[in-house]
Amino acid sequence: MTNTQTETLKQPPPPLPPRPIKLPTTSETTLRNGLLVVVVQDQRLPLVSYRLAMRSGDAHDPAELPGLADMLTGLLTEGTQSRSSREIADEVARLG
Repeated sequence: MTNTQTETLKQPPPPLPPRPIKLPTTSETTLRNGLLVVVVQDQRLPLVSYRLAMRSGDAHDPAELPGLADMLTGLLTEGTQSRSSREIADEVARLG
């Protein structure tokens, strides 16, 4: 190997230019209860999927309610007045 080749191998190759990204079109609506719903349609498959994302964690606790996120995390597995946690889990599983 020549000295030039050795020097070249000591340096990583330069990065490639970024490839363009085509993001899907979204539509948004807010339900009466304040839940923001974002829909992305893709007609290639007869499939419906969903994700539930919540702003949670200590970083989102109001200053006057420290520990709120931790308390709510525990409540997610407790159920409601009209449904047990098992009934909620079964319904979510049924819906896929």
